[in-house]
Amino acid sequence: MIRIGLAANKPKSKRSPARSPYPPNNHQMGSVGNMASPTTRTRSTSSVKTLRSGRPTKGSRSKSTPLLMGDVTEEEGQAASPIIFDQDGDLHLAVGTAKVNPMRFVVCSRTLARASPVFRTMLFGAFSESSRPGGAQRTSSQASATSGSDSAALGSLSSSSGSCLALSSSSLSLPSASVPDASSTEFPITPPSSTTSPTSLALPKEQDEWTAELPEDDPRAFRILMGIIHSSFAEHVPETIELVELFHVAILADKYDMTHLLRPWAEGWCSSQRGRRHPYRLWIAWVLGDDTMFESEARRLALGCPVNKYGQLLIRCTNGNLMPLETFDYLRLPDILEPIAATRLEAADQILQKITAVHRKLATANGRHCREPTASTKQECRLDCENALLGSMVKALDACGLWPIPAAPQLTVSLDALVAKVASAAQMIRPLSSSSGSSMSPMGGGVRHAGCNPGTEVEDFARRVLAGVPTPVQHAHLTHMELQAVKSGLSVGTDKAEL
Repeated sequence: MIRIGLAANKPKSKRSPARSPYPPNNHQMGSVGNMASPTTRTRSTSSVKTLRSGRPTKGSRSKSTPLLMGDVTEEEGQAASPIIFDQDGDLHLAVGTAKVNPMRFVVCSRTLARASPVFRTMLFGAFSESSRPGGAQRTSSQASATSGSDSAALGSLSSSSGSCLALSSSSLSLPSASVPDASSTEFPITPPSSTTSPTSLALPKEQDEWTAELPEDDPRAFRILMGIIHSSFAEHVPETIELVELFHVAILADKYDMTHLLRPWAEGWCSSQRGRRHPYRLWIAWVLGDDTMFESEARRLALGCPVNKYGQLLIRCTNGNLMPLETFDYLRLPDILEPIAATRLEAADQILQKITAVHRKLATANGRHCREPTASTKQECRLDCENALLGSMVKALDACGLWPIPAAPQLTVSLDALVAKVASAAQMIRPLSSSSGSSMSPMGGGVRHAGCNPGTEVEDFARRVLAGVPTPVQHAHLTHMELQAVKSGLSVGTDKAEL
């Protein structure tokens, strides 16, 4: 028995992801991969060639999706009728597990190998099987003849810039019953559990049927790719696609180096997702090279994500808990989470510094804030104005959870939430004035101090900072997506308006 494994090339993060406190999710439906070992199947007496998942690796995680992509029609363990892409196909693909409504495909192995250098290496490379269906043997000379191209294909998996061609197909594992709200500022994601190592090859010598098992891959996304390479466009390749399904397609296209096959559909599929609100857009844009979508989602995460005490960006899971964004493999892209967190921190610091400056001016003896011209010659009136504003401001900030005024690194709420708190506090600040318009001070002489209220000034400043938050996307990201856009056929640098 020969086994080969493709080295994982997962996106790296400077910060080591925290170990998940959650047990493995055993109720995945529509998931990219089930991280348990492949379901044991009843086999005939004849041996079967199989592609199996590797054993779980230490510290790895599983991720699945929040949407159930289709109803489960087959009972668990019951084999579904195969989808035949090639009547003369020599390769049977068993994709998914019983927990995710698996599918079986009959395909042409040579067509698959031509479309994907990864499958070419796995099926026909030097590390491939030593016998074919029907007993045909590969000689050592045949194996050595292909070793050069196979090594190049394997090398491309480990050296691809920022890509995950040989990643375990496990991604974001989310309960199937949860559906994220596209208009919400919170992003439902399910907590991670354990994952397996990348797909490897286990090849018995004798068999009646050549079967490859891909338990980690999403069946419906895989069907789309098989429809493309076998020219079954009308039956299996949709004109429009849901965000979660496109997310799965992007995972498989990157894993098997098949992004170039999506050229006729990439622009149409991406255009329908550019106005959505979901972290999955980061991965879709990264694989297909949609710089506009990537920049939009990265900036939105900078505005909408709270952080924990360690400064890690958080997203809300479907179980209501907040989990660090970096614990999800396909959202932990190279050098993007740190710039997102830094962008959020810088904007929060500007807003909090403004609040601190206004408070200091009201609280210090030499501070001058009263702006009423007629009160400039009336010391008592000016002091009454500033004292009233100071007390009102402190009470308003306290009511909104901003007192004592936190330092930016200690602030855990999102930028959106911070600006909302500032706006609420601004509405609660009351200047020195009675409803009748006379001053509260006997020396006031009926002077109104409505123009002295700092609430409007602070709120306007906070909103300007929020609107002007810079993009966290760096030049290296744009360079990568430019290369990916060449593969997928997306236009680069064009104005893709947010829908």
